[in-house]
Parts: sequence; structure tokens; C-alpha cells
Amino acid sequence: MEEYRKELSDDNYILIKYERNGGEIEYMLVVYYSIINEKQHQIFRVDMGHGFLHKDKLYEQKKKRVKEPIFEKPAVETVWSIVKEIQEN
Repeated sequence: MEEYRKELSDDNYILIKYERNGGEIEYMLVVYYSIINEKQHQIFRVDMGHGFLHKDKLYEQKKKRVKEPIFEKPAVETVWSIVKEIQEN
């Protein structure tokens, strides 16, 4: 398992984890965390739980949250494009 932490500021960071089997990604997790009122909160997550690659927008109200599928083959490039997207938004 490869794991990275990308600091965005004192209160914000991205946790990146992925596992490869040869050239294939078998597991992938990208989470944007923010420290709010001295507590760590997940704001946005991309993972392969539930059997498919998807986004969870955790800043939305629980009733409105939908697992938004990502129709890309999980690859190392996908991981880093998601990190770039988070940084730009």
C-alpha cells in the first residue's frame, strides 16, 4: 500500500492511499480533510468501496449525499488527477 499526505495549509490536507497489483489499481482512497474547531473532518472522498470508483461529497447534508460514480479505470494517473482537482477547487 502506498500512502501520501499532501499538505494544503495548516488546517487542510489530502490523504492518498492506493494499492497496485502489477499495473492495476486494486484499492484507491483520496480524502480531503479540514480541521474545523480543532476537529478533523472529511470533506470530500473518492474510493472504491461498494465495488466501484466513486465520489462522496461529505459537505452535503446526509439526506442529499449520493455516491457519484467515476467512469474512469482506476489508475495511478486517476489518483493524481483527483488530487489536482481538489487543489484547484
